[in-house]
Formats: sequence, structure tokens, C-alpha cells
Amino acid sequence: MKRIGIVVNQSKTGAIKVLEELKDWLTKRGLDVVDDLTIPREEMPKTSDAIIVLGGDGTLLNLAKFMSRDSGPILGVNLGGLGFLTETTLDELYPTLEKMLAGEYECSSRMMLEAMIASSKEKYLALNDIVVTRSAPSRILALTIRIDDEDVINYAGDGLIISTPTGSTAHALSAGSPIVYPTLDSFVITPILPHTLAMRPLVVPPDKGLTIVFCQEVKEIILAVDGQHWIKLSPEDVIKVSKSAVRVRLVQSLKRSYWQTLREKLGIK
Repeated sequence: MKRIGIVVNQSKTGAIKVLEELKDWLTKRGLDVVDDLTIPREEMPKTSDAIIVLGGDGTLLNLAKFMSRDSGPILGVNLGGLGFLTETTLDELYPTLEKMLAGEYECSSRMMLEAMIASSKEKYLALNDIVVTRSAPSRILALTIRIDDEDVINYAGDGLIISTPTGSTAHALSAGSPIVYPTLDSFVITPILPHTLAMRPLVVPPDKGLTIVFCQEVKEIILAVDGQHWIKLSPEDVIKVSKSAVRVRLVQSLKRSYWQTLREKLGIK
């Protein structure tokens, strides 16, 4: 590794101090260092051999949409509580970096999904999920889910979540999604407050093409991408969801496994 990028959530207490100390530590070891206070965040994956995220899961999700097929690994450092994505604590930062610079580290390779609005060909990358919901809480959202061009589900309820395995422990979990091991490849389709007991979450292979078509009476539809980007849709819009060619590689914690992190986040004794 020759060039390290650093993404920082400035709103976190002490984040700038951590950033300056980290830059000094890396520079003393002969590395070129850039941060998103001096260059646009979207340029970071193109110019860095690895990226360090100082913040929380939201900061990492914001970075993920800029990743490409040849982007380097991401080390997520949580400056608050323990995160699912930013699982390295501040105390573990420098020991983990020592291992990284020596090439003695492991990454968890995560699938991303791609959502395209057919009419505009606009594409959105998501590491966690896309959520289709209503901006008017009194309205019912009615839609059809097609899998490989076959109508599979006619749905009515408050919304729908299509998540990656990584996102199965995010918004989808609160809606009743199963927890899927994050390095598996699949789509998890989870209804939000469906208006029939027959609606249950589905786990679908990633080679299946998913299409969402809306009932024409539905108004005020919102598409949320990783909880970061909100797009207004019309009833005529068709959303196509597929597995992205881009994968995110997350540097694993030196001290805890995925199962330990899961138990801590869920409060399991």
C-alpha cells in the first residue's frame, strides 16, 4: 500500500483530532495520505489503495456508493458504539493498521445491489438495502414483484425492503427479515407491515432479476437507497434490481468475529 484515503464524519466528537493523529502516524511510515476534507469523497476510491472510515456505519454507507470493481479495502473505525460495518474500535485502530501494512489482514467481501429506474436508466448502488415506501402515511402501497419476468407477489402494505445479506441486520431486521450471513450472495425481500398474513420475507438467489411495478392508483412513492438517498417516484416508474458487479471489501476486526459483533448488537447474553 502506498496511498491511504481517510473519510471522516466531522460531527463525531473528537473526529478531527483522530484524523490529524492518524495522518501523522501514516505519513511517518512513508505513506501518501489524502482525506475527504481536501478532496471530494467520490474521488477517494479511485486514488487510494485502501480507505479508512472514521465515523459510523452511516459514514461507510455513504462511501460505499462510490466504490468500483477495483477499489481497495475499507477499514471501518467506529467513533461511537460498536457498528456492524465499522466494527473496529479506536483502541484497535493502530494494531489493525500495523497488520494491514504488513499484509496480515483478512477482508469480508460483501455483495452490493444495483437499483435502476427503467424510465431514466438512473442507477443506484446499495450496500445495505433499497426501500420502497410512501411519503403519505395514510396511503397503502400496492405493487407487484416480478422475478425473472414472472409475477410472484402482489403486495399491499406500508412498504418493501430489498436488502443484501449485509443489510439483513439493518432496516430489514426490524421488519422481520431473517439474519443472513453477510458474505453470502442473495436478495432478501421483506415486506413492511403487509396487509395480509400470507406475506413473508423471501430469500432469492442473486442471479435472479427483480422488477417492481406499482399499481397505478398509488401516489407519493419514495425510493430510499441505503437510507442516504431519497428519490420520488411516479406510479409509472418501474424499478429493476440486480446484483452489482461491485463488491465492498471490509477489513475484519482483529478481536471479534461476526458472531460476537452480532451478539453484542442484539444484546444476546
